Amino acid sequence: MQRAIYFLSVVTLWMWCTPFVASWHARSLEFYPPVDRTLAPDADLVVILGGGRISKAPEFAYHDAIRADTLERVRYGAVMARTYGLPLAVAGGSVFGDRSESLAVLMASSLREDFGLEATWVEDKSRNTAQNARYLRELVPAMKIVLVTHALHMPRSVRVFKNVGFDVIPAPIAFASGSTTTYGLFDCLPSASALITSRAAIHEWLGIAYYALRY
Repeated sequence: MQRAIYFLSVVTLWMWCTPFVASWHARSLEFYPPVDRTLAPDADLVVILGGGRISKAPEFAYHDAIRADTLERVRYGAVMARTYGLPLAVAGGSVFGDRSESLAVLMASSLREDFGLEATWVEDKSRNTAQNARYLRELVPAMKIVLVTHALHMPRSVRVFKNVGFDVIPAPIAFASGSTTTYGLFDCLPSASALITSRAAIHEWLGIAYYALRY
């Protein structure tokens, strides 16, 4: 029995580390297509959700900074705002309740300093995606939004934003599933990046299940 459990654990870990399985995990969540930028959406504003942060980054004189995943969202949010001439809202507090600058404030600073845009609304109290939606609903008078977040994170985000009354146009970024369904030998070999994708997808499915019970 012990050997069987060990063998099953090794096989499961190996599968999660393969690009083939990681892509399958990601594809189960990435069903919202990219925004067609040739068509202007009937929306009132662009909402950018926060991701991660770097605490006391040495390269920024030991100030907090937005992590790469958040920067990806900020960049695409800026593209959406410029393309369609829409105002911007950013959302993200201090997850662990510390006294450092909120993620939303860091995002607003990046929009201003790196992209020359001002965030009209800064939601800086939330500690998760559900609170992003609820607190933004209290701040923002508009109803129809272009929602920017990672493709894996989009299903959970769309659900909670619709639950509080927003009409949502998904604008997903950074698709982890890739653009092809054709696989080769190397897609069956384990890699660290594939494990990261599998882990992120499983995290999202667990989050969806928890939110269905909690919110």
